[in-house]
Amino acid sequence: MTFLLQFFLDHGCISQDLLVDWYTNNDAHGYMGFQEAKQLAKPFVESLLAFDTSKVDLKSMRTLFLIHS
Repeated sequence: MTFLLQFFLDHGCISQDLLVDWYTNNDAHGYMGFQEAKQLAKPFVESLLAFDTSKVDLKSMRTLFLIHS
């Protein structure tokens, strides 16, 4: 799931803000399977929330993450 989400971010398919909104807004996204999808996305989204990406090169961060995965 991490690789897929990073791919979507890298290629402009989704924005970081949209992904975080999807993850944090249970009321708007309470469809069947949402909780399971949220659990799969949790490590990736939480890593996004932990960094101030305005000061981090996302491509370098992706490379570092993939090396350590």
